[in-house]
Amino acid sequence: ALASGTPVLAYKGSGGVLEVIDSESGAVFGEPVELVELVEKEFDPWKCRKRAEKFNYLEMAKKYLELLKAY
Repeated sequence: ALASGTPVLAYKGSGGVLEVIDSESGAVFGEPVELVELVEKEFDPWKCRKRAEKFNYLEMAKKYLELLKAY
């Protein structure tokens, strides 16, 4: 979603929470009523895309290798 500029609306306690920077690349909700409000909120698609770039597979692989080397 983030890579296409679409915000992530994640349920509190789900894995999607890790991808969200509240009010910038999406939001976290705990109750259905909150989700209804969030759907109507506008998010900057460029900020969503920028957040997605932090999950580049090459960067993630490099971080995993550094972590493994530490042990």
